[in-house]
Amino acid sequence: MEAVVPIRELESVTDQPEARLTQWKVVRVMTRDGSVQADFAYGWDPRTGEGRLSTTVVSCGPVQQTAITSSGRRYRFMGSPGHCADGEYVFHQRFAAVLNQCDIEDVSNLYARPTARRKNSKDAKKSPVSASERKTTRRK
Repeated sequence: MEAVVPIRELESVTDQPEARLTQWKVVRVMTRDGSVQADFAYGWDPRTGEGRLSTTVVSCGPVQQTAITSSGRRYRFMGSPGHCADGEYVFHQRFAAVLNQCDIEDVSNLYARPTARRKNSKDAKKSPVSASERKTTRRK
């Protein structure tokens, strides 16, 4: 039997107007007919040492890696998108009743800086030639 970990309420937006997430991900939750969709961010909150889930994202700034949510809180995404098991747990607990009726898409790259996008892109290819081989090749 899997233990259910309680999820605590977050501080008010007045008390904490900004949160930072590492190992972050932004997912788009859509009804199967596509009529309703919303983006949510989750990840690791280094301030509290816990996984965290945002309310619905209402605007974003990919250059700054920020999002404003329906609660009015600003989220700053630190580093590249990643995976946070604790944040994912909070997400699945919050939406357990509806997830089997929805499609979920990882849209983190829409919120990441262009350099972070390339770093995490499935299409990014590493050069098969090492740096020392490149130097040797240039000298010839």
